[in-house]
Amino acid sequence: MRHTKKWVSIMTVGALAVVSACSGGSGQGTEGNNPSGTQTPEAAKPAEIKYFLSDNNFVLPDGPLSEQAFVKYFEEKTNTKLIIETMAHGKYEETLRLKFASSDFPDLFTGYTLNYAGAQDRLLPLNDLIDKHAPNLKKIIPQEAWDAVTINGKIIAIPSIQLAANNDAFYVRKDWMDKLGAKIPGTSEELLELLRQFRDKDPNGNNLKDEIPFTMREKFTWWTPIRGMWGVASDYTEYEGQIIPSIIHPNMKNALGFLRQMYEEKLVDPEFLSNTGAVQEKKILSDLAGSFHHQTLSADNWNLKLQSSLKSTAPELITIPTPRGAGYDGALGGTLKTSSRYWFIMKTAKNPEAIIKMFDWLATEEGAVFAYFGLEGDTYVKEGDKYVYDAQKVKDQKQEFRSALFLGVSYALDLATKQKRTEDQERLYKYKQDAIDLSKKEGVKDVMNGLPDPEILKRFPDLKPDTGALFQEAAAKIVLGKEPLDYFDTFVKEYRKQGGDDLIKELTESYNKVHANNS
Repeated sequence: MRHTKKWVSIMTVGALAVVSACSGGSGQGTEGNNPSGTQTPEAAKPAEIKYFLSDNNFVLPDGPLSEQAFVKYFEEKTNTKLIIETMAHGKYEETLRLKFASSDFPDLFTGYTLNYAGAQDRLLPLNDLIDKHAPNLKKIIPQEAWDAVTINGKIIAIPSIQLAANNDAFYVRKDWMDKLGAKIPGTSEELLELLRQFRDKDPNGNNLKDEIPFTMREKFTWWTPIRGMWGVASDYTEYEGQIIPSIIHPNMKNALGFLRQMYEEKLVDPEFLSNTGAVQEKKILSDLAGSFHHQTLSADNWNLKLQSSLKSTAPELITIPTPRGAGYDGALGGTLKTSSRYWFIMKTAKNPEAIIKMFDWLATEEGAVFAYFGLEGDTYVKEGDKYVYDAQKVKDQKQEFRSALFLGVSYALDLATKQKRTEDQERLYKYKQDAIDLSKKEGVKDVMNGLPDPEILKRFPDLKPDTGALFQEAAAKIVLGKEPLDYFDTFVKEYRKQGGDDLIKELTESYNKVHANNS
């Protein structure tokens, strides 16, 4: 690893074995029976670790988590005692902030950005701990993942390795394409042609003109493949030496112009401004939608749901490379992220060494098998070099939360490749693996990694690049044809005047400060 950029692993202090004294045949473990005449050493007391995390919208097991067999097994293997406190996923960050404000601090907590809940100044640098106690973590975690959690030379988090290099995928109905003899589009113009075929040639075969070539959701969300054709899929981007919101980047004008053309030609869902996730999913599973944007890691699940819904038509969804936008030669697709979640150790932690060792155990094959599959003889059995995983039993026993507790570092070992599957399961798994492989071939830089949340957005939420009213109103006017495309230039000027320039200044200063000492 370069310099001191090293990582930590999930939980692993090998429990000290209790050395049995010789009994001399008497069966009495007394000091007199010990040839050395010394006291038998006692096992080290388990390290107590207070652990905060989101419930990740999982159904939690019945009874206290501390009484679950998989938690007890983990504690035994790592010589720890976990005090686990879960919080509702939708209010997790808000709840953390309230706890921190009242000085209720954990030893360990999970977060989804490097300044989650504004806690960055309270985090313990991990470089020395990792060097001393985490050989397995250093071995399996890639350098780019360490770099991503290093701020001014200090490692501030243990990353959850993300299997997909970027988790934004462009889903297309392959069976529709096959029926029409269509090819995967490589450019924005070729994409328009494919969508026109979906609109005009009745690929769902019901003799109705009801196909929706591309569907997206309310508030200009879930349209990354369109933005990504011009490299503006992230909320923020680097432009002319500054960090700016992508919504005011010149290439966003191209993306909005393309979406405007799609709307004019009836190539995008006419209800794209109001679709909820549930409404959009219903359209997809009702054989109406030809393409859409969703998470890379959901490729197997989408095919399972679609094929269960349309059993007589043999539907098939594939992920395709982001087409290249006209006149653009830069990076394509969604935001590159080495991690989807982070583990943080607070400066007030009582047993930071035990936490690091705990994670290091999860970076071993033994730890990874537990994180992936649970307990042998309960939720999995081993056949040869393959693991037979009982996913239904895991669901019935409400053990799915185990992955939120422990799985993340272990992704680096990718034991999913060693899981024994039925023919149908293997077919579905291939969709996911193909999507993951594709995600590694494209993506744009995540310039916000390690930056604090902009203070100005707390005072002026209309400036937000995702849900802010300024962009929402301007984009709707442009796409619906109520204003010409050049109205985008007016929007940019107004955005800058209403606080956008101050936001850019704050972002750029934060970026330069965070990366000042990184090499």
